[in-house]
Amino acid sequence: MKKIVKLLVIAVIFVMCFAHVACMSCNDTPAEPNVTDSVPSENNSEPASDTTNGTSETNSEEVAYQEWKQMEISDPAFGETGANISAGKLLERAVTVEKFITEYPDSKYRNEAVEHYNRLVTAAITGGYMEGENNNHLYLDENGGTFSADVVTEYDTFVNDYGDTQTAAIVKEYTTLIGDQDGSFTDDVKSFYNDLMNRLMNVFDMDGVNEGMNGGSAGGNNESNGNTGSGTNGNTMGTQGNTGSGNNSGQSVQ
Repeated sequence: MKKIVKLLVIAVIFVMCFAHVACMSCNDTPAEPNVTDSVPSENNSEPASDTTNGTSETNSEEVAYQEWKQMEISDPAFGETGANISAGKLLERAVTVEKFITEYPDSKYRNEAVEHYNRLVTAAITGGYMEGENNNHLYLDENGGTFSADVVTEYDTFVNDYGDTQTAAIVKEYTTLIGDQDGSFTDDVKSFYNDLMNRLMNVFDMDGVNEGMNGGSAGGNNESNGNTGSGTNGNTMGTQGNTGSGNNSGQSVQ
């Protein structure tokens, strides 16, 4: 009987020791990684880009603004003594700025763009000439009395390439006048320059939308043969003393 009891005690002790070893073995097993810690949740994902109309338009406006702004930084159109590039190149840049003004009429850069546009177009047409202030004209022949054939060709090429722009409409009137004057630098041409100043002030008003592209005034109300012109296609600049503003009567350039 004592042997049986002794064997039972030994068996119990053996079972308890085995259970203890097994338990320690379980504690030494490395814990499984928490999968949720390595997989980003939807809440931690990158925020979706804002593609609303307002943000998209703002971005495109900045891109369009930088397009012509950076052009002036890398290759300035003007230097201390005047234009650095040809008449044709000046006009091409003017078209870039014109596009910006018409596509973003409420832009915070509007006034800056309008001012730069006016300067580009004026320089491309007048060649820096200002009666009574600067009588040097970049685009005249050596004799100073007729226009260079090369610059007239540049004007014609520009009109052909950008015929649907406001800038081309102005240049077309100018080349028509030059042709009517047999390429000579006449008083009528000088009057065109005076008209140009007024016209550009009204083509793209600063601090407001008053473009002369679609029926708006592009150069004042000049009367020609009893008809008052308006808009890009209907309005022509008066010559022979007309200033392009107010109700001036006289022969206009057709």
